[in-house]
Amino acid sequence: RAVAGKCLGRSFVPKTFTDDLDEEPRNDEEAMDLENRRALSKASAEEVKEWQQQLLQQLGSDTCEFLRKRGQEKMRRAAHSEPSASVGGTEPGP
Repeated sequence: RAVAGKCLGRSFVPKTFTDDLDEEPRNDEEAMDLENRRALSKASAEEVKEWQQQLLQQLGSDTCEFLRKRGQEKMRRAAHSEPSASVGGTEPGP
């Protein structure tokens, strides 16, 4: 969902798809992300396919590909920055 007059910040890191669907967002970007993840989690495969086609028609293939790659990169960075991603799931000692 677009918010008129809002510029999406570069520091926003999305949650994994189903994490924290019941949490309260802290800002507009988190609110949009949460709203989108909730809608997608309730949608049928047919609805998702329709939405993808609408986006492709409205934004074009180059923009959709750019956004897809950017989203994948954000998810990759978020997975690497989480403490639980460390070996053994523990913090290193002093």
